[in-house]
Amino acid sequence: KPLINKKYATKLQQDNFAAHNEYEIGMIIKKIPLFSYNFVPIMQMCNINLAEISKREIEQCKAVENKTDKKFVVMKMNYIDKMDFYNFLTNKSENKKQIEEKKN
Repeated sequence: KPLINKKYATKLQQDNFAAHNEYEIGMIIKKIPLFSYNFVPIMQMCNINLAEISKREIEQCKAVENKTDKKFVVMKMNYIDKMDFYNFLTNKSENKKQIEEKKN
């Protein structure tokens, strides 16, 4: 059953060096004061057993396609609603305020 949560976004990724590296970088970024103004780091990472997911859902997921023998992790990060990337980059002060409002 999918989890619908507007506070967090999740990402399914193969359990490999890149996934663990992204998580470790996220742990470093979280130590930066006011990091959320500029970054959306991985907040949590956990293993996932594909055998517990329905075959129908796995077939619809291109990330898992032909890789069911591999290990995967789920990464959790803060969800930022309705922010256009270009506008975010060109209007930082307004978007900082939006990020703080979304967090509260």
